[in-house]
Amino acid sequence: MEKYLNYVRQLPCVVCKNTSRSQAAHVRYLGICGIGLKPDDTKFTVPLCDKCHKEQHAYNDGEKTEQSAEEKWWRTKDINPEKITTMLYEVFFKFGMPGALYVASDYIKVAGKVGVGTWKS
Repeated sequence: MEKYLNYVRQLPCVVCKNTSRSQAAHVRYLGICGIGLKPDDTKFTVPLCDKCHKEQHAYNDGEKTEQSAEEKWWRTKDINPEKITTMLYEVFFKFGMPGALYVASDYIKVAGKVGVGTWKS
């Protein structure tokens, strides 16, 4: 599913909105993961810049598992990655490229603001 991952990499960072090349970051607490395992590429990835991606993996607030620490990290950003991953997936398969880039980019620009893609919305 390299086309999907390339689509995610072309989007702005969902956290800081940086428009330089993003990485397709796995949201591990949403899918099956563990040593040597990672969640599904198409359903559990979001665009993160290098800085935010490193921060996502490095975050540890005394949580017992990597998954619970990661969920807490997303909550500190007030971004619900499950809503973001669902939107990215649906838009890609509905519009294809390049239409999905326009729709998803506009969504990401407001994610975490005005109640879009947050834990409260």
